[in-house]
Order: sequence, then structure tokens, then C-alpha cells
Amino acid sequence: MKKLLFILFSAFFIMNIANAQSAELVDANTYCNNPSKYNGKTITVKNVIIKSKSNTPVNTNCKPPQGYKFLPIEFPNPTYIGCFIISQALSNSITSGRDLRVTITFKSDPNSINTITQIQQ
Repeated sequence: MKKLLFILFSAFFIMNIANAQSAELVDANTYCNNPSKYNGKTITVKNVIIKSKSNTPVNTNCKPPQGYKFLPIEFPNPTYIGCFIISQALSNSITSGRDLRVTITFKSDPNSINTITQIQQ
């Protein structure tokens, strides 16, 4: 009986850890309506556009650290202004020269400097 309880408790604990580390899937409009709700979380936002030429408004505090660069992201809600940075290595995998509709996974930051960790086309 003790072994069964231990196995059940262990499985429950492992499932909770896996769920806590997975990214929450959010639609772009939902994110734009309340971005502060997701501060500190890793989230996946679908239906955003990576712009080939940056005509999107830029947050003035958007200064990427060394090894990262700014990535112009356009949301369906044009009033949302956020800073999205991406590592140089990951940015090299993006096909440039045209706008891309993608799903991005990023760590949402309270200072509005969001670090993109994954891009799916």
C-alpha cells in the first residue's frame, strides 16, 4: 500500500512540474488586451507577424543585450507596443525579405522586454 501511494504521489508531482514549465497558449488579441497578466510567464502567442521592414512602433526602452537583436513583431491590435528581442543564432533561422505569420514562444517580462525562445511558421 505504501508503494502504491508513493508511486501515485510521485506521478502527481512530476505532472505538476511538467505543467508548470510548459508555455501557456494565448491568442494575439487576448495577449494585447492584457499583457501584464502574463508577466513573468513563458507564453506562446499565435497569429503574429514578423515584419520584414520595421514600421511598427517601438518601445523606447528596447535595448537588446549583447548577442540579441530587436525583432519587429506586429500584433492584430495596432495599439500594443512591446519590445521583442531574439538571440542572434535564432534570428539567423528566420527567412528574411518578407512578412511571416508565425507563432512565437517568449518569456513575458514586466519591463516590456520580451525574449523570444521559439518561432514556429
